[in-house]
Amino acid sequence: MGFLRAAPSLDELRRAELTYPERGATRTALPAGYHHVHRRAGLGTGHAAFDRAAQALSGWGMHRRAGLAVTASSAFPPFLSPVVRDIDPSLFRQVSGADLYDNIAYRRRLFLTDGGAYDNLGLETLDKRCKTLLVSDAGAAFVVDPDPSKTWVKQALRAFDIATNQARALRKRALIDDFRSAAHRGSYWGITTSVADYQLADALPVSGEATRYLSSMRTRLNPFSDAEQCRLINGGYALCDAAMRKYVIPGAGPAPRWPYPQFSLDRPIAPAETVAAAAGGYESP
Repeated sequence: MGFLRAAPSLDELRRAELTYPERGATRTALPAGYHHVHRRAGLGTGHAAFDRAAQALSGWGMHRRAGLAVTASSAFPPFLSPVVRDIDPSLFRQVSGADLYDNIAYRRRLFLTDGGAYDNLGLETLDKRCKTLLVSDAGAAFVVDPDPSKTWVKQALRAFDIATNQARALRKRALIDDFRSAAHRGSYWGITTSVADYQLADALPVSGEATRYLSSMRTRLNPFSDAEQCRLINGGYALCDAAMRKYVIPGAGPAPRWPYPQFSLDRPIAPAETVAAAAGGYESP
């Protein structure tokens, strides 16, 4: 029997090696998929302003104030959450609906968990603020079981799965009703959605086998192979392209192309790769 390792501390993260190969500056054009974030702000004048800027730069203050958000995605309870972070309360800004803002305890220390515990589609904060909603649903499909376990623990987990699936289904139905009534514009696509359902003549071809392969992909608790990463990117791209050109920007061109043509999703996938996608551990030759 194995146990999941506890989430690393900040000190461990500071000492850890980078998990990606790109290090330092890029002298030439950025690799595909990368981009710079530019933001300007006045620093003031004099030694005091310079010292404050230097302290912010060396203490990650620039990154915290750059308008970028760090989430606790995949901190799924009970093993991987909560992620606890102490933070400067003054970094928060009171906005409409922030009914807990006056209690400074909620701004001094954050207890974070995966957002799917509350709203896996992330619609709650956008519903009243945005007219166009583009919803990419990577939530695992609910699995029907003709012979569910009778043990207490597995019954409790099954009840949790049923309640979670019901809550997500209600949100999805409400979203689709909003699209149909023109309360919102936009589109929805999920990991079990078939690209063929959008009925676009020039949609990227994704076989039923590939859709099943992608929707059964394991949760990322171990590294993906290059083939798995490329197929996931291709699948997400094909779905997003079809959904956008069908319901949001019809007639937009040019015709789409696979980001990774060597892993196009109209090709057969080896049975061993299909099994490994769900369980992990396969290395393509």
